[in-house]
Amino acid sequence: MKAEMQPVNQKRDFHIPFWVILLIAALNGLVYVFLVPPWQHYDEPGHFEYVTLFARMGHLPDEEEIDHSIRRQMAASMVEHDFFRSLGWSPNLIDLGTPPWIGITQLDDQPLYYFLASLPLRIFANQDVTVQLYLARLVSWVLFLVTIFAAWNTSRILFGKQSSLGWGIPLFLGCLPGFVDLMTSINNDVGAIAVLSLYFWLSVWILVDRVNLWRVIGVFALAVAAFYTKSTALVGLLFLPIILLWGVLGKRNWIYIQIGLSLVAFLALIWVFFDWGSRTPVWYYPAGKSLRQIKGKAPLGNAYLVLLGGSSAYQMLTAKALKMIQGQDVTLGGWIWSDQSITISLPQLVLNKQSQNAEEKIAIGETPKYFSYTVKIPEVADVGWVYLNASDLPASLQVYYDGLVLSVGEYPVGVVPLFTDMKGRVGSWNGKGFENLLRNGSAETALPIVSEGIAIWMSKRYLNAGYFWSLFDFEGSKSYLLTSLRRMVQTFWGYFGWAHVPLMGGERIYLLFSAFTIVAIFGILAKLISDVRKANWKVGVIFTLVIFGQLWLTIMRHAGSWFSAPMYPVARYFFPAILPFSIGLCWGWSKIFAFIKLPDYRVKYLTSIVLLEALNIWAWLSIYGFYYGGNNA
Repeated sequence: MKAEMQPVNQKRDFHIPFWVILLIAALNGLVYVFLVPPWQHYDEPGHFEYVTLFARMGHLPDEEEIDHSIRRQMAASMVEHDFFRSLGWSPNLIDLGTPPWIGITQLDDQPLYYFLASLPLRIFANQDVTVQLYLARLVSWVLFLVTIFAAWNTSRILFGKQSSLGWGIPLFLGCLPGFVDLMTSINNDVGAIAVLSLYFWLSVWILVDRVNLWRVIGVFALAVAAFYTKSTALVGLLFLPIILLWGVLGKRNWIYIQIGLSLVAFLALIWVFFDWGSRTPVWYYPAGKSLRQIKGKAPLGNAYLVLLGGSSAYQMLTAKALKMIQGQDVTLGGWIWSDQSITISLPQLVLNKQSQNAEEKIAIGETPKYFSYTVKIPEVADVGWVYLNASDLPASLQVYYDGLVLSVGEYPVGVVPLFTDMKGRVGSWNGKGFENLLRNGSAETALPIVSEGIAIWMSKRYLNAGYFWSLFDFEGSKSYLLTSLRRMVQTFWGYFGWAHVPLMGGERIYLLFSAFTIVAIFGILAKLISDVRKANWKVGVIFTLVIFGQLWLTIMRHAGSWFSAPMYPVARYFFPAILPFSIGLCWGWSKIFAFIKLPDYRVKYLTSIVLLEALNIWAWLSIYGFYYGGNNA
């Protein structure tokens, strides 16, 4: 990723000293510290409670150590600053026996960030709780400046001291509203981002220059610090062995050993990540356990779907299927049986979150029997799924499904379809040809499930391993994936408060930012094509994997929420990879920038600086208008 921007007719590129960039970032950050009202950041009350308990107790607070007095002081401040106005209620501050509600507790989080944020509160312990909140925000502000320092050093290592990218990348981070807003809040995301940015700096130094003892000690210390800050930082830490390997074997004649050992490490990771002895049929979720068996005689093909008692499974309908069934009669059917005689619910067709059939019970036994029913579909069906439910059965029971079919048309109950392929995709039903709108209805196609150890690790980080493959199911999860990416772009550039305060201009301004992001991607591709020999492939590979790994972790966070109350991830979970991503964006923009020819090359750089600061002013006006100008009334 080594690339120099060469200005027109100039031997030396436009340069801004580090102290100027740090001053711009510091002033921007201070505006956000004091402009955003108290408690109006993601989970800020819960994070502040952790900080103040740490300061007052002098030790790491336990999850059960709730101080009623602190809670009441915080709740009173939240009432004073209109936190509860939009919620339509206020906490009871008179009841001394019950601590007021202040939001989600964070007392089970890793401690490092909270220790740092608690330091000024130990000195100013007698100050008003709102004053203490601003003091803790200032600690985050310092960590924000540390991040800018790391970005400056990383950029200069990669692109040289005279390249405009050397100052452009830290300046971009110092002026990015969504990032600066988060980095001046009380949130352990701030600590994770700062520590990981320092970790990336030393990692790049090792990869580009060489390994030495102090850099190795430093990168290990930062890896430990990141671990004790927040789990969202762990994606970058996974690559530490590769970074050290590539740093030690830095000479070109070691290239094949580097590639070979890296490939072995990658295959080992894949081997550990999946349980290769269990398979689950694709397109059914959650797939936390094997939902597929090849045992006995399946009514159709070689496999069938298995539900354990106490569990359930869903299959999202594709956009094509939803369009085909709107306003039509459709029939849903399949072979159903069990390992003993029981009563169970029929498979349900859910559209727009409403079941299209009553939860009718059927009696099944050990012999497969075909069941079906027909319903009339509404004229509008935006989202839908088929729901297989064994959640009310004992865990010792198993329910089996095969030949599941959803087809347009009304077919008589008791008439079994004749399939012309073993995967149940097409056939004839009551003498009439049909297309199965369900995918993998006979469970013939399967993939390995996430291993138990990895699934437990994911569950502790609010990730459901059963939905891992859903992110690769573009047909079924397209709406969630596209909405998630859209939401991440919005919050990346600036969507403030608890992601409820937009930039003035609404959707149009975010479409413009989306275009900027896409242009950068095209610039990266063009840069790779034109400067492939100058690029540092080691840094490029590591940073690309970090970016996509962090993106996967972020989108995975709310996978499966579409079956209840859809939730979409915000960019703060992606920000641990902000330094690699910003380097990529700015590297791409530099290629586009090079095509702009002006008589005075300094004009385009000064214009970009003015536009970045104008974006911040636009953000400040948006925040001010929402909280103080009556725009949220």
